[in-house]
Amino acid sequence: MSQMKKPKILDCNILEKRIRAKVIKEYLLKIGVNHCVCFTCGNGSKYLRAERLVVTSVGDNEELKPNHWFSFFEIAEKFKMFDATSGHLPYPLMVEISKELKKELHLTQKTYIIPTGSGETIVCLKMAFPNITFIPKYNTCDSTKFNPEAPLNRLVKLIYG
Repeated sequence: MSQMKKPKILDCNILEKRIRAKVIKEYLLKIGVNHCVCFTCGNGSKYLRAERLVVTSVGDNEELKPNHWFSFFEIAEKFKMFDATSGHLPYPLMVEISKELKKELHLTQKTYIIPTGSGETIVCLKMAFPNITFIPKYNTCDSTKFNPEAPLNRLVKLIYG
């Protein structure tokens, strides 16, 4: 009888943040702006700034501190600029991120555990690798805290149960 391999933890959060920053920069350049707002635990804004974008960063450890959960629509109303918050990206940008993840990652197992927060990384991974099983794992660190108001929660639940 063959033994099933225990799923490996695939922590590609930093890779995804680097890729998403490049994809966002390319998009913003096409629409003629170089600034955005990002609600973050830190990594999202860090990599956007590394791409030389002007970032209004909001988070517990950022220059602006949120006093409540800001919805996608509240962010649009209050900041009136592109929202680069993880989990808020338009679908076409997530498709571009998934294409880059496909190029960068060489996955050899059938199942991976994915540290998950907003759900963006795991959704992009599933688009890149539809035949691989990904298991979301929340609350492994600050960047993977589950928030019941995160917009991708329903999609993650739909895909992963």
